[in-house]
Amino acid sequence: MNDYDKFYKDMAKKGIVRDVEIQYKRKDGTTFWGSLTSIASVAVGGEVRYVNIIQDITLRKMEEEEELKAISKAARSIAHDIRNPLSSIRTATYLLRNCSEDEKFKMLKLIDRNIIYADILVKNLLDFSAPQKYEFVEEDFNALLRENLTQTIFPDNVNLTTRYGEIPRIRLSRDQLGRAFTNLIMNAIQAMPDGGGLDISTEQVGGFIELRIRDTGVGMSRETLEKIFEPFFTTKAKGIGLGLYNAKKTIEGHGGIIALNSEENKGSTAIIRLPIS
Repeated sequence: MNDYDKFYKDMAKKGIVRDVEIQYKRKDGTTFWGSLTSIASVAVGGEVRYVNIIQDITLRKMEEEEELKAISKAARSIAHDIRNPLSSIRTATYLLRNCSEDEKFKMLKLIDRNIIYADILVKNLLDFSAPQKYEFVEEDFNALLRENLTQTIFPDNVNLTTRYGEIPRIRLSRDQLGRAFTNLIMNAIQAMPDGGGLDISTEQVGGFIELRIRDTGVGMSRETLEKIFEPFFTTKAKGIGLGLYNAKKTIEGHGGIIALNSEENKGSTAIIRLPIS
């Protein structure tokens, strides 16, 4: 009795062997993955025999391998992106020990900005990995946007202008919509590495509240625009590609729509419409 037979004889004592994944070799030398189900039966004379059913699962294994590659790529991206703000915080903390009062303010601002950035990364991962639960309450849309902008630390070379139209209160989920604002604003800021203008406006358009976020950044090609809302897609050195995906999911969860217009070297405009009723 070889090891293979001994294995199945031992397993047969416990019942039926099901879905054991084994790599098989064909007569031509090529290999394939098979899922084996082995049913033990006792023949005349007490001899144990097996009925083996093999299902080719090569395609499924290939799909699993692609999924693992995607997860591995995302994990590396996440680890790299989390390390960046931590490294900046560590450097700023070290410099705080021997810097002047003016420099201390800059270092504290740097620490604060990187803590906020790391927090956004974690929240985006949580929003992506779990179904969103919305708790809708009647809110002032403009007030929520103002609050979000107040909590955002803008680079010195980014000039912010805002225009708030007269719009009615609507039912919304503060936490999720607030994070959607943050992701859209951070995306616009990151599109202007050399500085520029960020224009944010709200108005009522028919039965909708319309929010426009326009930047004067690097813009995007048509090919990039087609992929921009896909999870883990990013063209930036910073970011894991979940911000716009989560923002779109949240806006659609509010019954709204989002569109992104962009032209290379001329900037981008995000247009969000949320129903009033």
